[in-house]
Amino acid sequence: MGKINLKREEYRNPHTQINDLQIGSANPNLLYATAADSNSFLKIDLTTLTQVDKLFVNNQSFGPHYFIAHPSRSSGYVLIHQSKNAFELDLQENVINRIVEFPLIRDDIFAYDGVFNDAGELLIAQGESILEIDTEGMRLLKTHLLPQNLAPVWQFVLSNDWSRMYSISQERNQNEYHPDIFQAINTVDYGMGASFQLDGGSFKERPFVLPDGKNCML
Repeated sequence: MGKINLKREEYRNPHTQINDLQIGSANPNLLYATAADSNSFLKIDLTTLTQVDKLFVNNQSFGPHYFIAHPSRSSGYVLIHQSKNAFELDLQENVINRIVEFPLIRDDIFAYDGVFNDAGELLIAQGESILEIDTEGMRLLKTHLLPQNLAPVWQFVLSNDWSRMYSISQERNQNEYHPDIFQAINTVDYGMGASFQLDGGSFKERPFVLPDGKNCML
């Protein structure tokens, strides 16, 4: 156990709003984080509990939100809030390779999530559907419509065997942000595997799958 002291960015803003935390899939000794208030992407060494690198975005409108790591390469995408664009990163050098545009992203959302499946295709949540994208040419392969009785899915994780998606969502037409419905969706036909309401208040929309793959932390 220990704590990680994060360095302030160039304009001395603290990293108080961490939107995403992910352990590196290609290197499990690295932790990646996106910080909205400091407009930064952070790289942290888990063996020494120190920040080893950061990428600062000097335009507030390009603030980083969620991060999608490639499972077998030292690369990934930092998603920009309220945008169909993303920064493609070289995680080894911690630099932006290029800006990409995902196809058919809705214009009426603040943020969305994505993950690579076992075939290397990118899955992006769009509320009532999941987009399957070939990232080599940013080409839409398929739109997977979700069951109408599901709550909208914007953030999710895949199970360790890629057979299910897990998400915590909120009921439609709610004025307040209150995600409390756990949903499991199979990735064969994108049908519902399970759905039930959680007690205890609001929850993060993206659960954490434990390494043994048998349990989720909410």
